Amino acid sequence: MYADSIIKSNEEDKMILIFERNDITKIKVDAIVNAANNTLLGGGGVDGAIHRAAGPKLLEECKTLGGCETGKAKITKGYNLPSKYVIHIVGPIYNDGKHNEEKMLKSCYVSCLDIAKEYKLKSIAFPLISAGVYGYPKEEAFDVAVKTIKEYFKNDDYEITVKIVFFGQSSYEMGLKKFANIDEYIEKNYEKEYELRRNSVGKQETSIEYSFKCFEEISKNRLNNYKRSSPTLSKKNWFL
Repeated sequence: MYADSIIKSNEEDKMILIFERNDITKIKVDAIVNAANNTLLGGGGVDGAIHRAAGPKLLEECKTLGGCETGKAKITKGYNLPSKYVIHIVGPIYNDGKHNEEKMLKSCYVSCLDIAKEYKLKSIAFPLISAGVYGYPKEEAFDVAVKTIKEYFKNDDYEITVKIVFFGQSSYEMGLKKFANIDEYIEKNYEKEYELRRNSVGKQETSIEYSFKCFEEISKNRLNNYKRSSPTLSKKNWFL
């Protein structure tokens, strides 16, 4: 199944960050992240959808874990899901931003990535943690997610594909706008390639649609180069 994706790749890093509009229960990665409650016994939203897709054995295993603290993570098998594992994380409930919500949200991503490294995972998919019924403003939650993931892998040679998955179109479009003012981002990070691409069409366009296509093409080229130097990264791991 094809899903809208925008890819961030740095030549100097081994981590690839992808923003994707999709159903997280249908994504084939080593682990998906479940935004759970403290009991780990299922609930609404993403949590309920993952439990339904995984089947009853997931709940049976979760009953053995003794719950989970906010900001911490625990791992189970994926059972009927395409992913091998589910990493369960308990995000913070947003009050007013003055009760350590950002610190706890950062801890969520770090805890999941620590487990990913411990289990030597090569791909992981996150929902936007706490941005649903827990009330964390979506744009702020997105900023925390991207910043924390990038900081975690800064100067790190661990090879992994990290996806941030949006179920709804409006959330995905928010991610596009936050990730880029795309023109500004591309010109800052891929200036020479972007200029060549713009010149090749004989005119300068500034629409988001054009810039996104340009960015996607540049990213694919960079990822193809990366794939040739890294045989462990298959096409279906980096672009669905």
